[in-house]
Amino acid sequence: MMEKWNEVKTQTLRPEEIEALLAKEFGEKVNPVNHEELAKKHRSQQLNNERTFRR
Repeated sequence: MMEKWNEVKTQTLRPEEIEALLAKEFGEKVNPVNHEELAKKHRSQQLNNERTFRR
């Protein structure tokens, strides 16, 4: 029997399984993102860039 290579296969994983796969692949480097803190950091960087550009 020949296998068709263009068929799409999907699998649903529980969050615990996804975390285990990520930990196995990347170790403990993966951390959740705090979107508020990230937006604050980007605003700060943008302001610093604007100040530097004006000088």
